[in-house]
Amino acid sequence: MVVISALLIGLVFGAGIALSGMANPAKVLNFFDLAGSWDPSLIFVMGGALAVTFVGYRLVLQRPGPLLGGGFHLPARRDIDPGLVLGSAVFGVGWGISGFCPGGVIPALGLMRFEPLVFVAAMVTGILLARILKRQDLSAAPGRPGPARGFPRSGPVKRLERWMPILGWGRGYDAGTLSADLLAAVIVTIMLIPQSLAYAMLAGLPPEMGLYASVLPLVAFALFGSSRTLAVGPVAVVSLMTASAVAPVVAAGIADAVTAAVTLAALSGAMLVAMGLLRLGFLANFLSHPVISGF
Repeated sequence: MVVISALLIGLVFGAGIALSGMANPAKVLNFFDLAGSWDPSLIFVMGGALAVTFVGYRLVLQRPGPLLGGGFHLPARRDIDPGLVLGSAVFGVGWGISGFCPGGVIPALGLMRFEPLVFVAAMVTGILLARILKRQDLSAAPGRPGPARGFPRSGPVKRLERWMPILGWGRGYDAGTLSADLLAAVIVTIMLIPQSLAYAMLAGLPPEMGLYASVLPLVAFALFGSSRTLAVGPVAVVSLMTASAVAPVVAAGIADAVTAAVTLAALSGAMLVAMGLLRLGFLANFLSHPVISGF
């Protein structure tokens, strides 16, 4: 009976995923394409799912136990660790790139297309890799009681901390720090939205490009940055320089403004990465003090 009920529940879940369009990667990608053919219908899908889950959990947990099974399997941990933060970020990036999520890709397997198969193979590989890393963490500290917290410090993850400092400082991230960060996020958002829109127009780009240029660097710096005081995002001088560099390209008909600006940003980033790999940071010693203190 347990197997049959699990099958029926899975069929209902799969039917809901298929009917809502979550199994259609084009629909999901259009939901993320705010500057293009944006399809906001998935907001109602996720909002409806949250509402049903919110009410359903409270009704079900009022019972002493499930109808079929020994007890409820609920998470025991409520803390925020690097694994939760980094895993959520990787999940969002993968969903935005492929248009598939773990729930939506299972019904999509029935279409017998190549893309869902590749996604499932990569997902299974990631799950197995995470289990291997967790076992390494447990073997590195066999006397530690309870479940392993955060990412393991042994093996390849320890070496990754040099490139992703969040794996290190995220271990001490607690609810107090989260509250302070949420307050800072509200303040920064109030200032950043109108400022980023203005900077995009100053650079001769659509206003929404300013939001992209403001949000994505912040997310990337949270994962890869090591400074607590560095300001990341567009500024007026960079916007003016971008407009100056992009205008001749657009006038010559080589590319549109957005393509030229993205190419310019990619080239600038590649040069900075190359300078970092070559350890050319000492060149900052030749910059004047007003430039360092101002930017």
